[in-house]
Amino acid sequence: MAFVLDDKWVWDFWFCQDGEDLHLFYLQAPRSLVDEERRHRNATIGHARTRDLATWEILPDPIGKGTPGEFDDLATWTGSVFRHGDLWYLFYTGVSTADDGYVQRINCATSRDLVHFTRSGRPPFVTDPTWYEVLDGSTEIEESWRDPWVYEDADQPGLFHMLLTARVKDGPGHGRGVVAHATSTNLHDWSAGPPITEPGQVVGLEVPSTHFIGGQWRLLFCTQERWISELRKARTDVSFETGTYYYSGPTALGPFTEDSSSLLLGEPYYAGRALHWQGQWYLMAFIGLQPDGTFLGGLSDPMPIEANDDGTLHVRVPAQA
Repeated sequence: MAFVLDDKWVWDFWFCQDGEDLHLFYLQAPRSLVDEERRHRNATIGHARTRDLATWEILPDPIGKGTPGEFDDLATWTGSVFRHGDLWYLFYTGVSTADDGYVQRINCATSRDLVHFTRSGRPPFVTDPTWYEVLDGSTEIEESWRDPWVYEDADQPGLFHMLLTARVKDGPGHGRGVVAHATSTNLHDWSAGPPITEPGQVVGLEVPSTHFIGGQWRLLFCTQERWISELRKARTDVSFETGTYYYSGPTALGPFTEDSSSLLLGEPYYAGRALHWQGQWYLMAFIGLQPDGTFLGGLSDPMPIEANDDGTLHVRVPAQA
């Protein structure tokens, strides 16, 4: 197992590379909570680094929960780390006690050394009701606006993109999940636009990210079987298992398509992240329930991602996993 902590559960995670060091940021919560379902409302962001994907140095937490009354005073959730100029930007999701954790917002912290971070102090980036569902008291589902994945446009330097887990404001509840898209020219002020995926399939597409693998752009995300819409269940050309999926497209923003091979890796793995390391693409994933039914709360070993002759992808899972 690549990364397991004795005193904390670990689940969603993301990477960035600085020279020979690979930095791992991850959600964590104390195992002393006993009930793993309580971890989400007690989550903070942890930080470690490695040079071999096997031995890890635990670093100080980049940020803690916000002060009382702030948008992130209940918990801090999944994000991404991006370097621009001489600053590292840690984008993350925050939830507050005032909303009982049901409304998600985005903000960032910055660092010059990738260890000591300072919150931006700016208002968070909130759901844009032009395109996306907001919590209005009539839904039992949280206001989804989380898991920011940020990158710079390869063809237009100075233009930045953010992908997010979100829901459109119309249609059957179990089919509103989409990957939202926003842009910025300064990494602080963001403008939301239409989603880059079509609704109708699931409640939510979690931890989205894009990567150029096997000659195509791939949109990775994860979702759960209990979130699948009736429309998708009726389809015979795609899977509806819990796991990490990928769509393929000609650009980092699509348009994306899926087929019967789009389930990249199913249970017990979840929230898979692609990592390009020493010339090879790998997938690492969160492992929750183990075969004996106990909850692990750790990260898998890196597993090679390989492209098939027809352009589809597969993950080489170790036999002992």
